[in-house]
Amino acid sequence: MNLQHILDFLISMVFIFALLSSMTLAIQEMIMYFISKRGKMLYEALCKVLDEKSGDENYAGLLYNHPQIDLLKKNKKSLPSYLAAETFASTLIDVLAREYDKTLLRAGQTPGDLTGFEKCRLFVNQKMKNSELQVLFQSILNESDDHPALKKNFQDWFNRYMDRVSGWYKNNVQKRLFILGLIMAVFLNVDALRVAKQVWSDAKLNDQLDEAAEVYYAENKNQMTGSENVSLLAQNFSAAYSKLGAFQLPIFWKMNALPDMSGGAGSDFASIALLIAGWIITASIIAFGSPFLFQVLGKLIDIRKAGIKPDEKKK
Repeated sequence: MNLQHILDFLISMVFIFALLSSMTLAIQEMIMYFISKRGKMLYEALCKVLDEKSGDENYAGLLYNHPQIDLLKKNKKSLPSYLAAETFASTLIDVLAREYDKTLLRAGQTPGDLTGFEKCRLFVNQKMKNSELQVLFQSILNESDDHPALKKNFQDWFNRYMDRVSGWYKNNVQKRLFILGLIMAVFLNVDALRVAKQVWSDAKLNDQLDEAAEVYYAENKNQMTGSENVSLLAQNFSAAYSKLGAFQLPIFWKMNALPDMSGGAGSDFASIALLIAGWIITASIIAFGSPFLFQVLGKLIDIRKAGIKPDEKKK
């Protein structure tokens, strides 16, 4: 079997699915933008860990009401979709210091000239109710000798926690991409099995896709990450859709793209089953996400540029 043909075929197929995935990801990100889902997920994640469950205080709420974070909101109803670790750490230290001042004022006492670091330590150790959150704060304070160390330790904790949150977010995104990918596969009639058969057997189409894949990857390899710019997302969707339409692929709802159902009931069922299977395969590959698929595309292109060894071509 010609390994060069297999490699060209793989490049073509990955390119097609990468374009479809970029369209799906653009739709998903636009939906997330308009419902502020990313910001809500970040807030909910912080609520889970900053909620003083044994009391009635949620420090995530205090954090988000702080002017330093409140200014990041696009409007009163929206929540920031991203927080820098430095912003989180400095704001949380100030929140804890302010809470210490409040407890003294409620007790009729006047806050002294203590540093923010000292106020944090006193508040956590003496004023907070016994809770898992207090234990967390105490463990971070015990590793901190001064304000810069405390800020750095809060930043490090935040970054570690955000890594976990990113994992949860990616899992949710992958599920949504599969659903949106299945809708797109049906709407555009992208049957992976039919497309693969056409690309494999049509050398001219395969060559066109290979050439376009290499050019597209070279032009866009540094811009294949997510974006929250709605205008840019719409442009990405339109560009990918136009690129797909430029090739004679057996997609879109055309009469010649419908399965052949002229062989009786058994044949009809088999044709429909294969069509549905093709849609599901399309959605499953789309769910990997365009960044991953374009990464795979780049590796395949690099392999082709490196060339196949002569003894491998003969196999």
